[in-house]
Amino acid sequence: MPRRGSKAWQHPPDALLNGHILYTVKFLGECVVERTKGTEVVKEAIRKMKFNKHIKRAEGQKPPKVELVISAEAVCILDPKSRTMLYRYPLHLISYCADDKSDKRMITFIAKEQNGTRHFCYVFDSEKC
Repeated sequence: MPRRGSKAWQHPPDALLNGHILYTVKFLGECVVERTKGTEVVKEAIRKMKFNKHIKRAEGQKPPKVELVISAEAVCILDPKSRTMLYRYPLHLISYCADDKSDKRMITFIAKEQNGTRHFCYVFDSEKC
């Protein structure tokens, strides 16, 4: 029985272990981060990406919708129209994920680049999640 106040994931474990979970979200972008974890790191990345979103919106651009695919092996970001994989991160390269405590629609994850030492924070707006 879940503890009082604990958050239960809305999907059954088999969905993740034997397949994947897919969310359609708006991709606000990614930015290099200095630290691999922490709410302050995520807050700063969200602030930057929201600022960029406002600038792009003033130029008539909307954030692209992408499919965020989560499995027991990796997190992938796909273009929903072409089904092209934009990014793929095995779970061992992901150091942190969180939502924004003040805006629950904003979700993020921090991952280490595959062939390097930099870490990137990926920021998404999930209107329905």
